[in-house]
Amino acid sequence: MFIQDCRHGLDDLFEFPHAGYTPPRTHAQMAMRDERALGSSHPNSAEGEIGSGYLLTLETFQRLGLPHLWSFNGGILTLLAREYPQALQALKKAVANGSLEPTIAGNGGHFLPYFQEETNRHTIQSGIELIQSVLGKCNDVFVPEGRFYRQIPNVTRALQRAEQVRFLVVDGSTGFWPYRESIQPGSHTHGIHLDEHYVWQDRETGLYLLFIDDELREKMLTASVREQQRGKLHRDLRRKLFYFAANLASRRHHLLIHGESASRVSGNSWVTEPGAACAINRRLAFESALEWIAAHPWIQAMTSAQLNLDSECVGTINMQSSISPELDPGGVTTRDVYGKEFHLDAWYDNWKIFPSFWLGQTLEEISQSMEFAILDWPPAYHNRLYDLARMAYGFSLHRAIWNKQPLGIRGGLDVNQRRDVDEPDDAAIAAILQSRNAQVYLNAAVWATWAATSEDPATFLNQGPVIEQLRFMRYRNLKWRTERFRDRPILESPLHWDRDMAPNAILYNRKVLVVMDENGGRITHLFTMLGGIPCCVSGTFKGYPFLADDPQHGNTRMCSGEVMQNTVYTPNHAYIACDVHQSRGTSGKKAAPRSGTGNDVTWHYPDHFNSYRMTPIHPHTVEWSYQRTTPAPTWTLELFRNHLAMDREARLHGREGVVFHQDPPFSKRITLQDRTLTISSPRLARPQRQYPEGT
Repeated sequence: MFIQDCRHGLDDLFEFPHAGYTPPRTHAQMAMRDERALGSSHPNSAEGEIGSGYLLTLETFQRLGLPHLWSFNGGILTLLAREYPQALQALKKAVANGSLEPTIAGNGGHFLPYFQEETNRHTIQSGIELIQSVLGKCNDVFVPEGRFYRQIPNVTRALQRAEQVRFLVVDGSTGFWPYRESIQPGSHTHGIHLDEHYVWQDRETGLYLLFIDDELREKMLTASVREQQRGKLHRDLRRKLFYFAANLASRRHHLLIHGESASRVSGNSWVTEPGAACAINRRLAFESALEWIAAHPWIQAMTSAQLNLDSECVGTINMQSSISPELDPGGVTTRDVYGKEFHLDAWYDNWKIFPSFWLGQTLEEISQSMEFAILDWPPAYHNRLYDLARMAYGFSLHRAIWNKQPLGIRGGLDVNQRRDVDEPDDAAIAAILQSRNAQVYLNAAVWATWAATSEDPATFLNQGPVIEQLRFMRYRNLKWRTERFRDRPILESPLHWDRDMAPNAILYNRKVLVVMDENGGRITHLFTMLGGIPCCVSGTFKGYPFLADDPQHGNTRMCSGEVMQNTVYTPNHAYIACDVHQSRGTSGKKAAPRSGTGNDVTWHYPDHFNSYRMTPIHPHTVEWSYQRTTPAPTWTLELFRNHLAMDREARLHGREGVVFHQDPPFSKRITLQDRTLTISSPRLARPQRQYPEGT
């Protein structure tokens, strides 16, 4: 059985689509198909001459007639549906003919043990619904992020209560062998040599367990060059398959499972060995391995739908934990150098204390403040926008605690044996910092409930029934929570909708809701009621990070991590009424030890200190003024952190914060009348470009 795990953050990444193709391809399109090896999803690397991409692997399965399972999280599905309809049609065709089983990865796909039961259940369930909506069908197999499972209530109950989950994919070395003594074989298993190469049922959850074979996972990608060229499987795996075929009496009902990251087998991997050549060779090795298997009819490739559990489930086991050996080679049987039973706990300890110098919170506090707000939001406001808030938060958890620690063997030591846990991954930092935007959707859900029944024709600015209702929102008084999230207001101010230091301006009537941010004086979210249904017209929870990847012109820089504290503009993340020139950000330096180019690399610092002054003109009009100050400095991370702290301190004491404006002053007005939103500029920094009439 082949199970490929495909997860993707909801981001575009590229500043511009890659011009090496006609028409140019976005990051998501390159990740799906990069047949000319121009970039794929392993940017800034010499890709070589061999193409990569998820579609190439999927096409190999189709060409060889091998049925397989492929998990999809919400990020990759959303990007596919929006950016690559041709690929989507190919996937739907494979699903319809039964060769591809869409498999559950969850909405964002996160490490379940670190989050609440309801959060876990929702991300699983929304992941199922996304697959059904986009691909038309979803199987009943769940692949946890990092295949990390613990027998604790917030995990087991979420799996039991999620509709449709029947199978759980875990690892044989860390999930079966530590609990081998707990097995209770079925009455039909006499004479069978029982190990991880069978379907077992977990006694705690009732789920059927699909154990990945370590040797199959590792050696499908490590055949010699000669074996690849001859279309052969790794010699050790050929011997293994011959052994099972020759011992059918003691190995009847056996099932060997290959489970691997779809990125790795497709040549798209970010997190494996340095350099792209390894990834590309792995794709070729995987393809030759599949060709050998397809050429031998005595090997049957199958899917979960073909399993006869009455005869092929050999018994029960009390599996208390499992984890990918890549993340923790020993699982529960070993401790790392930090004394952790699970090495991911060392990552989590580092993640939970990582500070935001502007918000005055750690990443754990930022995440929990949003998670508990969603869980505690009154049921009266559980409408479509509430669902959007839950999905937005779920997307932000994609690999939330991922660390910059290198995986694999380094200096002869694995991750358990090395004391080199680093700060969280930049993309993980940025995602959690911006998870706060889910609060905008929660607050908008209050507006939607009011608007659905209100007959008041008035327009409100920073006041009115919605703002007043938000003052009463409180966290539940649950004793196990920290004091910060127990029986306290969810919002410190009803005008700080995105939970940061800069206030929002909220302009609304019963038909339209406009959410503006002081930073840039722009509209970050726009909602409307259509036929009594609330809709988000503008505003996205996709990732802010971007990459200017144009090495031919010497333009390679990243924008990610803690430089994204405020609601900022980036080249792949714009807004209504966004003054692009004034919001352009600056370049600086940032430490990046794993860059391969030294400790400091060029980094884009977006317009964090771009506050406009807000003046109410009428109840339906607000004016935003840009005042000249000084240009932003050439940033280093230390200098940037110092200014974050300075800005926070000033705002807490009622003083004007840090502002860097180098252009002449101007202002703009935003007016809401009924369903019409008007943006005008009474005083401009420079003349507007004139367009011919009618254009």
